[in-house]
Amino acid sequence: MKIVFLLSMPRSGSTVMRLHLNQFEGTIALPETHFFVFMQRHGSLDPNTPANREELADRWVRFHRIRKMPFDKEVLRKRIIAEARSWKDIFLITLDVYRQDQAPHITDPLWIEKSPPHIFHQAAIRELFPEARLIFLVRDPRAVIGSLKTMPWSTTNVYALSRSWNRALELTPADGSSITVRYEDLVREPEATFTKLGTYLGVPGTYRAPERVKDAVEEKNAFSGNSFKPLSTDLIDKWRNQLSTQDSDLSIIQHLCRKGMARMDYELVHTGNDPNFRINLLGQQFRFLLTKAFSRSAD
Repeated sequence: MKIVFLLSMPRSGSTVMRLHLNQFEGTIALPETHFFVFMQRHGSLDPNTPANREELADRWVRFHRIRKMPFDKEVLRKRIIAEARSWKDIFLITLDVYRQDQAPHITDPLWIEKSPPHIFHQAAIRELFPEARLIFLVRDPRAVIGSLKTMPWSTTNVYALSRSWNRALELTPADGSSITVRYEDLVREPEATFTKLGTYLGVPGTYRAPERVKDAVEEKNAFSGNSFKPLSTDLIDKWRNQLSTQDSDLSIIQHLCRKGMARMDYELVHTGNDPNFRINLLGQQFRFLLTKAFSRSAD
């Protein structure tokens, strides 16, 4: 089996990359599954036990990411109950049900799975799929955090988001065992970037970006609208209008992420004398720790 995991922070352009990788012949780049998040949550249940398998099948088809899939969920549920004996089986059956519904003509696909949370589940990925290839997508933390602050499902705490970006970058290897792409390079030089990715994935040939990409799941996603537009550099500096000067967003991000930004060749911009920087940073640190304490007490 040929499988690739596309790993990144949320709002890094992974949907754009997935939709365009899906244009390569013989590839199936499916929507987000968050499978390893689900596995961590329900890992105490052994799929090899019939009662557990049926319970997991019921929970999996009700899982929010699977509910959005275009295929018949009852087909998936029945196949898991009948065929699965391990967590890997549940994942592979899910892929095959998706293939039969969306691309039955592709019998031996190159699978590409992208779920942003999976960047924090690499050990589990390697345990189930040691042969998998990994693509890491990195975007300027100012752009990532600026975008996340506008999402209703995300925290607006810039301190917390900066920590997450740093952690994700720390989990992005620089040893040549995988391939890392910057979002900015992707939109500035799409054909060169995707041709390089195609070579890495074993799909040689020069890539030509289509005028429009389609996807049954993402077209219903209110947060994926930009992914269907022609690739352009328009969003690279959008963060300049998204970050709050009053809350010292830019100063905090550049202070906390400066080492990672240097590693990825993101230039710092001058923020001037920000008299509120220290108090805003301490305030966000306090709120982050308070939220974390409440979360632990709830568990």
